[in-house]
Amino acid sequence: MTRNVQKGFTIIELVVVVVLFITISAFVTTNLIGAQHSASLSTAMSILVADIKNQQSLALTGKNSLGSNGNYFGVHFDTNSYTLFSGSVYNPSGSNNQTINLDPEFQFTNITLTNDNLIFIPLNGEVYGYSSNTNSVELLDTVSNQQKILQFNYLGVITND
Repeated sequence: MTRNVQKGFTIIELVVVVVLFITISAFVTTNLIGAQHSASLSTAMSILVADIKNQQSLALTGKNSLGSNGNYFGVHFDTNSYTLFSGSVYNPSGSNNQTINLDPEFQFTNITLTNDNLIFIPLNGEVYGYSSNTNSVELLDTVSNQQKILQFNYLGVITND
């Protein structure tokens, strides 16, 4: 008695494996995209913090690139960019301004700084015109709705990020 035994998979087994593969792929892809946005937001925030600290450091030394002493340095915030500047007042047409544009999916919201500026006093680095009611800025990822908030004390120290 010889049996004719066929080896292989049934169509149902193949369908189950394909469905499982598609489900796992969708889950992994979704999580990777979310992680990418989170990493991008953290990177954008790190660059912003470094720029703010550099402006404060320039105010502490009191010198600009032209070698003059006693300059204020600051950061002006717009919705889609921020501008590094020198002086006690932000001048949009200042010749030494450096504007940094945010990636399209990021924007600043809830800017509570006076005139949207964070300005550091020469030689001591404290925040010019500081008020505890006007001391923060929020960076929002408009795709994932994640947000990071920078809050400053009168010394210019970031107390929340």
